[in-house]
Amino acid sequence: TVSGAVVVIKNSSNKLFKFIEIPKTGVYVCSDFKAEINETYTLNVLVNGATYTATETLRPVAPIIEITQNNQGGFTGKDIEIKAYYKDPVDESNYYLYRYSYPNQVKSSYYVDQDQFFNGNTFFSISQNEDLKVKDTIEIIHYGISKAYYTYLNVLISITGSSTGGPFQSPPATVRGNIINTTNPTNYPLGYFSLSEMDSRKLIIQ
Repeated sequence: TVSGAVVVIKNSSNKLFKFIEIPKTGVYVCSDFKAEINETYTLNVLVNGATYTATETLRPVAPIIEITQNNQGGFTGKDIEIKAYYKDPVDESNYYLYRYSYPNQVKSSYYVDQDQFFNGNTFFSISQNEDLKVKDTIEIIHYGISKAYYTYLNVLISITGSSTGGPFQSPPATVRGNIINTTNPTNYPLGYFSLSEMDSRKLIIQ
């Protein structure tokens, strides 16, 4: 975490939104941030004499319209398989981040997707978990993300082993986000500045 930073985000009309740190937590909040779909925002962070900046567009997400449960999923037919369906918008390229949080796991599962093969059709995110039990509550979140953030996450998830990619993939030495250190460009930070519309649902396993 980073404490003591000055964090400001501005929109395309140069409206400034200041983010104030919850003391000594590294978490910064804004009480009047105005989120607008397809608006472009610029992040500026000043900390320890260095200035960091990044620009990103807030992307929309298709709402979840149905969730199904199959108790005979997975390769063994014993996993609880959850699918969360949505209607992808037609005639535009969309990129998604899916997050599944489970009561029996500290870490959430993350997956990214693009609509190249289902543009304009109903599609779904999917989770197969052999450790789920009846009455467990899981949380499903879909985020709309940019193409650049999709590419970044695709690499990152592959490195962490959370994707279904091949076991012999060679991860790159560096995963660089979109945040630039304008004071010293060679000392770049880890992470990514992204803004997303999200849709979430909670499901009790039956």
